[in-house]
Amino acid sequence: MKQKTLKAAFFLSLIFILLLTVNSLFAQQTSFQLTAPELLEKASIEFAARNYYRSIDFALQSIAVNPAYAPAYALLARAFYNLQEFSQSLAYCAKAFQYGGRQPEWVNLSGFCSLQTGDFSSAEKAFTEVLAKIPGDRDANFGMALLEVRSGKTVNAAAYLNKTLKAIPDDPRALLSMAVLSRAEGKTEEASRFVQEALRWLGDEPALYYLIALEFFETGKIGDATTFAQKAVQSMPENPLFRQLLAHLYYRQGVYTDAINQITAALAKAPDDRRLLYLLGISYAGAGKITEALQTLKYLASLYPDDELARLAMENIVMKYYPMEAMLRSEYADYRFGRARSFRDNYLHGKALAEYRRGLLIYPYANTGRREYAELIKISGLPATYLEELLFLRDIGKADRAVNDAIEVYNSLLAGSVYRSWKVTPLQLGTAPYSLAIYATGSGGIPWHPGCDILIAQYLRDTLIFSNQIRPQTTISTVNTFTDAFASARESGMDYFILLTAYETERDIRISVELRQARTGVLIRSIQVTQSGNERIQRACDRILDELAPAFQLRGTLINRKGTLGLINLGKKNKVEKGSKFYIIKRGMTSIKADGTGLVWPESALIGTFEVTKTDDAVAEGTIQFNGPFDAVNIGDTVVLIQTESPKNTIVPTPAVPYPYVFETLKMLY
Repeated sequence: MKQKTLKAAFFLSLIFILLLTVNSLFAQQTSFQLTAPELLEKASIEFAARNYYRSIDFALQSIAVNPAYAPAYALLARAFYNLQEFSQSLAYCAKAFQYGGRQPEWVNLSGFCSLQTGDFSSAEKAFTEVLAKIPGDRDANFGMALLEVRSGKTVNAAAYLNKTLKAIPDDPRALLSMAVLSRAEGKTEEASRFVQEALRWLGDEPALYYLIALEFFETGKIGDATTFAQKAVQSMPENPLFRQLLAHLYYRQGVYTDAINQITAALAKAPDDRRLLYLLGISYAGAGKITEALQTLKYLASLYPDDELARLAMENIVMKYYPMEAMLRSEYADYRFGRARSFRDNYLHGKALAEYRRGLLIYPYANTGRREYAELIKISGLPATYLEELLFLRDIGKADRAVNDAIEVYNSLLAGSVYRSWKVTPLQLGTAPYSLAIYATGSGGIPWHPGCDILIAQYLRDTLIFSNQIRPQTTISTVNTFTDAFASARESGMDYFILLTAYETERDIRISVELRQARTGVLIRSIQVTQSGNERIQRACDRILDELAPAFQLRGTLINRKGTLGLINLGKKNKVEKGSKFYIIKRGMTSIKADGTGLVWPESALIGTFEVTKTDDAVAEGTIQFNGPFDAVNIGDTVVLIQTESPKNTIVPTPAVPYPYVFETLKMLY
């Protein structure tokens, strides 16, 4: 009975296979019975429905019927362009030219292929060829506008777009492009008008939805941005950039599960996409899935070792979620110590010190790293600080004979130092006088590292921790507008605040920083730094810190006195030297000027001057001269460096958005 059942099953399976084979052969026969134009019509229907794979299938069948059928080659070129296979698209354009001549539409397509692959000379030739025949051609004018944007010639770009708008006033692509250009020029109201007009004529175009979402994101309208990002994903779910933007919007709103779901779906199409992996890592961290976050970012760093932001993200996660003594921290600190050694061996001591400090911030209990840092401190001419580092090693139980011997030697050498002779305690040194809040604003690195503005702001804060002049706020906040930052900084009693915005292309970053007075909101410094190549984040941040420093007038405290001999909590670290002169102002009477350019005090509060005679790492000894016949100088009074001229506001009128970023954003609209 069992054998009969098996035989029956076998024959049924055989019949089923035969039926499938016959059906397949019939389908192929039916397909080959269609003409090339009929097959092309099917391909066009699938293309219109954005079923590009089926469209390509029918177009290839059309060519099989008629190998010289130019329209089929043109459709293949467009389908592969939409799949971002630009070289393949260009090859099919050449076939279309061979059998159908240089039709303007096909020439434009070849121009955009060249533009996408970086062959800008060929792109310009293609668009110029079309415009010579049809001066008002919409696509050729758009292509030329993109090339002008890339060169930073926004006036010329706008002229090309305006040609289109004169002929087609409701062209949403041109309107949105004008909006992006207007925002790049800082014309926010004009940009808003273009966006509103574009919304009237938007139609059903995923790329336009994406750009509208970006525009709303840039202006802080997160809800509207999310709505249009959702529309873009619904219209073209296979596009990973659309999902990435939607995921980032979810991330910014704290909806981490939805962000992770969107990224996971996008990674199915692009499993090693660095942009998606980065966003997945920080989304896992936001959701509290720390192990998954570190695993994802580690994998990203293994694929792209030069990705500084992936490294910063990992370090921030480790510092936030693991206790100081956790050995996992040591692994991440060792990376920084390795870089520090490389800089040290090449006599780049400033860079080496920065890397050692970063490593010690990650893992304060590092034995070898702290010893090497201490040695570099000694070479830098700061013996008291060197001794402090050795004493810390002893306090945490990591001192050996060499360390103990060095402690004994430097205890002896520093016996007559300013620090020792005045018996200064760490408590006397006090805290940095200027409080600073840092806010991240803008869309932050889309599409390469969404949210990188927050990471960069955190890196700046971590670097400023080592300053004895600036006291950065512990938390980094994200704001949508200047108003939000101003209100927050003023109400929390800050002295200054920074607005930081970052824009990225694949190999470039531009960081814009505005330093403002927290009480009045006045702009003090406007800094724009663009860096390319490796280590661009660190180099950009170093430049920003260098340009910020002059805005803070050197200020300290008289921490002790013996008659007309006094001691202040400023020293070699602040470039204070013998002969440096300071005003002495009554405690609590100094305030920051309304325009932010230094300090101001009532005339009656100026009670003396202080001239440095001896310096140490963190303190300086000097003579006090009273302002008037009476001694009104007390311990705790403020000292302010006497400058030959006041620091000036440096406000550079540069575009709000770098043009390479605008170019990268707009070129997806074709």
